[in-house]
Amino acid sequence: MPAATFLQLQQRLLAFWAEQGCVALGPNDRPLRIGTLSPGTFLRMLDPAPWSAVQSLINRCPRESRREATPLRLSYRHQLQVFMRPPPSDPLGLLRQSLKAAGFELKRRDLQLANADFSVPEVAVTGTGWRLRLEGLPVAHAYYPQAVHGYQVPSAVEIAYELERLVMLQHGSPRIDDLPWSAEISYGEVAGNMRRGLDVYYRDRSEKKERLLNELDRCFGEAERSLDQDLREPAYDQFLRCCEVFEILRVRQNFGPLREQTWLERLADLSWRCLPQEHRS
Repeated sequence: MPAATFLQLQQRLLAFWAEQGCVALGPNDRPLRIGTLSPGTFLRMLDPAPWSAVQSLINRCPRESRREATPLRLSYRHQLQVFMRPPPSDPLGLLRQSLKAAGFELKRRDLQLANADFSVPEVAVTGTGWRLRLEGLPVAHAYYPQAVHGYQVPSAVEIAYELERLVMLQHGSPRIDDLPWSAEISYGEVAGNMRRGLDVYYRDRSEKKERLLNELDRCFGEAERSLDQDLREPAYDQFLRCCEVFEILRVRQNFGPLREQTWLERLADLSWRCLPQEHRS
């Protein structure tokens, strides 16, 4: 199978998981640091009802921004997220099968699985699972979320892929902007300027500390007002904006350790209140 363009790789993985019974969700319209924060994943974390979904996401990771370009640290990157409840009997087998369906000949590749703990402090989610490396490069993970705020999570598995890294491996090139987005256009022409602009913005040009803190307070207040009216999804949307502003403040080193921890605890408490009441008892 010839090396895939970025879009082809994404489509092959989406098709594979659709065949496993996953509903394909549209992309989230709020920047996410990690796929676990997606409403289609987190807001269903404690819901025991069966739910299997696959979603293409754009992640914004301010702390990954760099003044010098590197393919392993991308402040703006694409991820494919799978969430399945109940989990399949062999999630790692499905992960390998999905990579084969995407065009990887795994027998010719150095493939390694390593046990890894999992933590998303903004939502107080913890778990355990595996991180998969191809040719030494982390490209996917499969995690079992185990607890939210110490409450046991009904059995589920979360699988995620780093799409840029997979395309780089298929083409054998670290020059991400030169990789094909489609047959006619390069990745750099589609996403390069956004990534480079965000690298500059996050590191050097974002709002000053006082404005960012005011924005953090404003979004937090909006989330609380929405919760007072039992509008959980709008509240969670404002929570995600809080997370983005919080990450920018961390990049600009505008937090001391105590204040940073205090805000992490406030964000985690807010995310907990966004979960449906019937699942928190």
